[in-house]
Amino acid sequence: MSNSLSFLDGVPEEVPLAAAFSSLWKDKELHDVKLRGNDGTITSANRYALSVRSDVFRKMLLGGFKESSDKEVELPYSGPVLEALLDYIHTGSTKLVVDPTTAKSIEKVDQELVLGLVSLLEASLFFQLPDLCKKTYSSMMQLLDVIPSLSFVVVEACMEYGPTVPQEIVAHAFTIIQTNEECIKEDNSWVAVISAPTLEAIFKYDSTIRGDQYLLCEILQCWVEEDEERKAVARELVQKHICLEELDPEFLTSCVMASGIATTEHLLSAFQTQSLAAREMHGMFLRQCKDAVWTSSGTAIATSENLKTDLLKYPAIKEGTVQWTVEIMDHCDAKDVWLGVVKAGCPTYGDVCASYTTVGGGVAYGGCGMVFHAGNLVHRDLPKLTTGSSVTLTLHVLENGIELCGSVDGGPLFQILQAIQGHAEGYVPAVAMAVPGSVRLENIKLLKNI
Repeated sequence: MSNSLSFLDGVPEEVPLAAAFSSLWKDKELHDVKLRGNDGTITSANRYALSVRSDVFRKMLLGGFKESSDKEVELPYSGPVLEALLDYIHTGSTKLVVDPTTAKSIEKVDQELVLGLVSLLEASLFFQLPDLCKKTYSSMMQLLDVIPSLSFVVVEACMEYGPTVPQEIVAHAFTIIQTNEECIKEDNSWVAVISAPTLEAIFKYDSTIRGDQYLLCEILQCWVEEDEERKAVARELVQKHICLEELDPEFLTSCVMASGIATTEHLLSAFQTQSLAAREMHGMFLRQCKDAVWTSSGTAIATSENLKTDLLKYPAIKEGTVQWTVEIMDHCDAKDVWLGVVKAGCPTYGDVCASYTTVGGGVAYGGCGMVFHAGNLVHRDLPKLTTGSSVTLTLHVLENGIELCGSVDGGPLFQILQAIQGHAEGYVPAVAMAVPGSVRLENIKLLKNI
């Protein structure tokens, strides 16, 4: 028996099933229905091929719907999205679904592509194409991780389509925007594509997520783009959702104030709250007076001319804590230098101790290690001073009087005088030298004002 198949000679090769089905898409002669996109683009197809792949198309094109008798069917998708949808129906794949691993090298990863993916995702759900839906969903999720700034485009598109888009995509995009600073570092131009309602949705989304307030302010800074209408929207959002007093003062100045995303009144209130909180927590603000000088010389250097007590030109210290530092200069006999305070308005006297303590109503700490108050010796064993010493005195004005503390060359703090009854007139820093010499005021600071 002959095994020859010569009878098949001249018979053309059979078209494989996959290729045959694909030809229903590629061969325009087989098309019997036109699909018009919302942008006016018309794409033709074979209604039976569409019906085999999607029950929705079957009911639409072969059932009792109006579209079954129409030669042209209108669909709410753009031409490129319809093209991608039909391409997948006939071939099982589509070029619109991007490989996220190569996303950064693809020049066409732009707003249109992302909007197309969101639309394709919605279309795959509508036409009940679960495999296409999975591929598109996975591609979008990974794409957002590779290029976080695309989240703004995704959110805007999802807001347009509403609940028909999987909320997992929306949640992922919102979370990236609220917590990942890379979403504006790589390319902040996409921030501008979102509308005011979308921006507000970002701020309101899921109160269980504590968004990065610095990042949200930077997003607003990119979004306003010197547009006064947008600034007005931004100010309302900041007022409702941002705790300005929790932000770093420097950031408030460089970002919030500079971009105009908060009102002047709101900023001033934040700065005031920060100031009060800092005083409450730390009890100090450093404020250095650069204009303080000695009365006799009008400079930072006091000399022992006529051996008189020299007062500092500085507002009378009536409350709070003030600290000043004096250097014993190299041509001064340190043991005969007296530092301390006198009552404000007290005249200067030649007698050092009388000026400081009996008449002046103050406290004198001498370089010899002794302290006088009210004409009495109250200490004799405090640190002694030497030429070149840097002495820091700290005056605390308390409810029940004053205290004076000191340190030498940055060393340990020691108490010069415990609380004594104060004077309503306040106190002024003073210096006196029993022998010729000079001292220099290095600085004076208000540490705490109560």
